[in-house]
Amino acid sequence: MKVRVDHDEESDFYYPDLLLTCQPEDRDSPCYRRHPCLLVEVLSPSTERIDRVEKLFAYPPLSR
Repeated sequence: MKVRVDHDEESDFYYPDLLLTCQPEDRDSPCYRRHPCLLVEVLSPSTERIDRVEKLFAYPPLSR
């Protein structure tokens, strides 16, 4: 499942290894989620830079 990240007037889509959402409006799209409350990335040598840099700054802060 993809997560949609909106910023400025653009949207990016990422594939986290695991995501959890409890927002009813996330059921509106069968292709992506917009309001995750948990995102999990499993680091591997081939994806570590993207996970630690690009996705870290792209993902919105999650509520605590």
